[in-house]
Amino acid sequence: MVGLKKLSVVLLILLGIGLIISGAIAEETYVGSDYSGESHRSLSYLPVQGQPPKEVPENSDVVYIAVYADGKLKDAIAEALSRVVQSRGLKPVLVEDYREYDLKGRLVVAFFPVEGTKKDPLSREVWLSGVLYYSYPGDAKSIFNSTLRYSLSKSTIDDYASRICQTSEKRAVEEGFKENECGVAYWWNLKAKVGTLTDGDPYELIAEEISSALANMLASK
Repeated sequence: MVGLKKLSVVLLILLGIGLIISGAIAEETYVGSDYSGESHRSLSYLPVQGQPPKEVPENSDVVYIAVYADGKLKDAIAEALSRVVQSRGLKPVLVEDYREYDLKGRLVVAFFPVEGTKKDPLSREVWLSGVLYYSYPGDAKSIFNSTLRYSLSKSTIDDYASRICQTSEKRAVEEGFKENECGVAYWWNLKAKVGTLTDGDPYELIAEEISSALANMLASK
């Protein structure tokens, strides 16, 4: 009889601990990544072979935004990026194929080919991997050509991000851009987790993390 009472007490204690842990998870909010980085490069160039520098983009007040992600992630990221652009007094224009807008205006490309979601009774999770690219002259060719050379993975994403701006700078020198500004941020397994007892939205948390990188890139110009 005494043994049964002790067993009941132990079970009650374990149940209580389980409830506490479950409650903590249900109230949890988390944003983080396994691997991330950001670089921002700004250079001015001398005229090529005595020719006057090329003034680009055609309209620096317009920012073309292309988002490559699925469903709710695409909508949340596009909305967050547009808000940042508007907060700088610029005009965001969402496009499907950024290649059509080479040097037309500033360019932002959010490229996230790896993503996933998970939902259970205690929490909701969203994760993705990819890059955010910003180009003041609107250099669409460089990110397109760089993307063709890489199969994105955790081991290649750093080199891929660096190569984009290197390619952009090379083009700027060859074509004599008056100035070139390139920014790239990258994340591998950027994850947002929100407990079911909170009001947070994991899609919005992911989007805010990405848009904050764009805010940093736009701060200098």
